[in-house]
Amino acid sequence: AASHFGDRRRNVFGRSTDVSIETLKQNITDMIREYFTSADAAEALRCVRELDAAPFHHELVKRMLVLSLDGPEREQQLAYTLTAALRSEELLSAEQLALGCQRAVDAEPDLRLDNPRSAAILAAYIERCCAEDLLPDVDTWARTAAALGGA
Repeated sequence: AASHFGDRRRNVFGRSTDVSIETLKQNITDMIREYFTSADAAEALRCVRELDAAPFHHELVKRMLVLSLDGPEREQQLAYTLTAALRSEELLSAEQLALGCQRAVDAEPDLRLDNPRSAAILAAYIERCCAEDLLPDVDTWARTAAALGGA
């Protein structure tokens, strides 16, 4: 029965369930840091496929946004570029993107302690995602971006 549950869990959540959530989060962080260093979107896409963790892609979005806040503007551009590529390749659903953005928005008051520009940076990212129709319910997200921009 236990092995049946493990097989079923793998079918629902992907191979990512073979590792702990903390390990998955660390793998995501390592992949993002490597991408920010190399700017190799093709390699990042390969790594996302290899992670086989679609139900956790919101974590990828949130971590990418949070890590880009601490880096130069280049990393913020790379975060958007990878997001667009993930959506184009259908590796990232609009819903997982929205959930990742929402988690970053929810964390913004804490993020502001480390980077006072965090609200403006998140707003710019969301505005770009809206402009390219990457997020569902663009009107709601546009209002969220406007509210952040005024924070």
